[in-house]
Amino acid sequence: MKRLRSLLFWRAVPFFVLGSLEVLSAASFSGASSGRFVDPIGPAEMLVEGVGSVQLDWGRIRPGSEVLSFFRFEGNDFAAELDSPFLIGSFEYSNGENAIGSAPESVSLEIQLAFQDETIETFVFPIVVGSTTNGENSESSADSVSLGKRFAETEILVADERFVLGLEFGRTSAEGFSIANQFSVFESQVASAELIATITRVDVLSGRSAGVFDNPVGSDTTITDGEGTDTFTWGEPPPGAQPNRFHFDGAEFETITGIPSTIGRFEYFNGSVRTGTAADTLDLMLLLEFPGSALRSFRFPLRIISTANSADQEASADIVQLEVPVSERRVEVAGREFSLELSFSNASDGGFTELHRFFVFEDAVASADLQATLSELLPEPEPDLALSIRTAVEVEFQTFPGGRYRIQSSVDLLEWENEGEEIVGDGRKFQQFFSVPADSTRGFRVIDVEE
Repeated sequence: MKRLRSLLFWRAVPFFVLGSLEVLSAASFSGASSGRFVDPIGPAEMLVEGVGSVQLDWGRIRPGSEVLSFFRFEGNDFAAELDSPFLIGSFEYSNGENAIGSAPESVSLEIQLAFQDETIETFVFPIVVGSTTNGENSESSADSVSLGKRFAETEILVADERFVLGLEFGRTSAEGFSIANQFSVFESQVASAELIATITRVDVLSGRSAGVFDNPVGSDTTITDGEGTDTFTWGEPPPGAQPNRFHFDGAEFETITGIPSTIGRFEYFNGSVRTGTAADTLDLMLLLEFPGSALRSFRFPLRIISTANSADQEASADIVQLEVPVSERRVEVAGREFSLELSFSNASDGGFTELHRFFVFEDAVASADLQATLSELLPEPEPDLALSIRTAVEVEFQTFPGGRYRIQSSVDLLEWENEGEEIVGDGRKFQQFFSVPADSTRGFRVIDVEE
């Protein structure tokens, strides 16, 4: 599981709010809510109590420890405007010391909103439970929970309009810290975090997809087969083995704008091939057709990353990576333009995903959802021809080979936003300039993105 260790963190007091939903208008909502924890998943020795209630106790406490691990959710009244973040509840997390194998790996938080006409909608948010090795640094030793997805699948329907509910962690008490979808609590401490929600109006676009592989690149001895088809193989296998293989199955789909939606299934067989015969890169030519629009193709470069094999199955997994996840070509539907971003999710046994990367274990075959996010592009404002001279801030830090980093900025040191893409270290110093007004209070930090 991926963990974030911030080079700077803050402390704040907790604030609790949530709650039956009364619709005031298509752009305003109010009401109350409730919630409970369901569907814990973990090893055979997992111990949980309170499934279906507002508090879930979990894990087998170690001898000598006095802190029990639990999650608790508290709801209350709320009022919300469309597209404006609002406080929807409190999430309390007790980070106890548990025996190995007794903790769940994930659990779902069901949030129920009761509408004014007494109908009830349930919104499910998976929560991934992680743990770290305890050490002298209290922040790096903090255990974390992460929201498995940003938006719930259940929609809110009002006057034939469709809305979705988004969720993230906000300010925390002094015993923990949060970054967007992740909430971390120091060892043997109990902390609470705000749950911040957003109700967003969405458009639903339906269509169908197909895809072929094209333009493989490797060495002079690279061996490939299947260019221009939905199944691509590469490499010369030793006797009795099979070459590496990609396969893409397109599908009919329905996607909500701004939310990742599955448009097909990507299969990857990680075989054994002779040195010098493997491909390094190739393109996925994605074909999309929407009602009333012509079939259009979008080129997405893929990088194939082979890793050294060891006793560590996950570390030995080979990788296919979306090199440029956002297409330069735009999607045009009914006179509107959308950007198109691809990602991987929901891997089968034999592999796992990490946003733009799909990992498959050695000599295994696995498949993952290929997801697309369509975001509408609004018309650009008229250019301002006035000359502006601004000050700049240079962010510089030392990287380590293979390390992964993110630059973040904040105007209040409470809410942090990512600046640009994730940075992969190569052992050299990284430098980047950011334009800021001369009187700006904007601060910057760098965080490690750890496995």
